Amino acid sequence: MVLCEFRSALRDRQNKLWSAYLLAMSTCWLMELAVHKMEKEKLFSYHWHPYAVDPSKDYSSEPPTLVEFILESQDGGTLLTVIESGFDALPTERRDEAWRMNDGGWTEQVANIETYVNQESRESNPAVS
Repeated sequence: MVLCEFRSALRDRQNKLWSAYLLAMSTCWLMELAVHKMEKEKLFSYHWHPYAVDPSKDYSSEPPTLVEFILESQDGGTLLTVIESGFDALPTERRDEAWRMNDGGWTEQVANIETYVNQESRESNPAVS
């Protein structure tokens, strides 16, 4: 399970987190995913094939993992929790590398989201720095 979290100075602006995530992911590569569940301003989850980067390989027969983005109001800001589960079902020859690449990838993506959200906060409220 990959777990990353951060606190943002934003209040009642969770939609910025979704926008930041989609922007961060869209600059990396084209990916296929199947939306699992959406709850406005609370949860976004999807299934995908982690680290499926070899264009000559068909990953469709492999079980996907589940990625969950959970938003919670906390301490005057927003807590984002990212969880990816299901690595234990991946083929053993791919499991370790997919885990390693996704663990580092989520750390980087959450940092990108934090940067974006903090920048948006400064632009909309110059007194916040």
